[in-house]
Amino acid sequence: MENENESTHLIPLISDYGFKVSFATDGIFARKAIQTLIESKLPIEHLEMLRNEFEKITVDSRSGLYDVVCKDEHSRVFIIEMQVDNYSHFIQRLLFYVFHMYRSHIQKGKTGFKNLPTLYCVCIIESQITDFEGCYNKVTFQNQSGALFTDNIEFHLVELGKFPILREEFDKIKTDMEKLAYTLKYAHQFDTKEESSKPPFWKEEWLDDIIQKVDVTRLSPEQRVFFEMSKVKIDMYHEKLEEVAANATSKAKKETVILSHAKGLDNAFISEITKLSLEQIAEIIEEAEKNQ
Repeated sequence: MENENESTHLIPLISDYGFKVSFATDGIFARKAIQTLIESKLPIEHLEMLRNEFEKITVDSRSGLYDVVCKDEHSRVFIIEMQVDNYSHFIQRLLFYVFHMYRSHIQKGKTGFKNLPTLYCVCIIESQITDFEGCYNKVTFQNQSGALFTDNIEFHLVELGKFPILREEFDKIKTDMEKLAYTLKYAHQFDTKEESSKPPFWKEEWLDDIIQKVDVTRLSPEQRVFFEMSKVKIDMYHEKLEEVAANATSKAKKETVILSHAKGLDNAFISEITKLSLEQIAEIIEEAEKNQ
């Protein structure tokens, strides 16, 4: 008998589990998605996962990033990252990743800089983090006239928060890039039981492949265990963020109370601007006076 409480929604591709089964594998979706993201006319027939010297696929309070490093049969190297939360120095971190990886391919000797691979840094951002126009942006090294300085390194940014097509507007989707962005942003909002409501382009082989893999009702017992563990990690991460935010808000309110009281403002007025009770304000003031 089917469990009525069991989720029948698709697993988010921007989750730990979703990212692992979609990009950390030599699958048809990963190959087609990467080819689409770097705007390459050259198909990818094979992906080899490389040793990742950065962080493993995880979510933690330091970054909120998943990352995968792989290369194809043409020796092109790809760093694929999923940015699930804004944090400071994001661009600097991308540069560190890319140049660290670029440096690792340089060999000793006079020919050490010969035949270096083209390195693509692909970052999928859940919301938005740049002032660039549009959902997709390619960043290269150019001079002030727009002439290409080198084609050894490219950055490809997909900011899902800027994706203009709404969930119910999938009939507007035309390009593979739009199909990919739509799937990354909205897949988890669909119920696996509602076949008629799914976008028709999900029947394409590369998308059908990943939709089946993130269908929670199709998971094997082993896959379900991994998925549940991933959910726990994600929940713990967001709980920690909420705790930090709450603590920061609490600290800010305390500082506002102390400063307002020092300036001679009435406790009733302080209560209005901080949304704290008169009792809470009195306790904060009393504690501050004791610590003086």
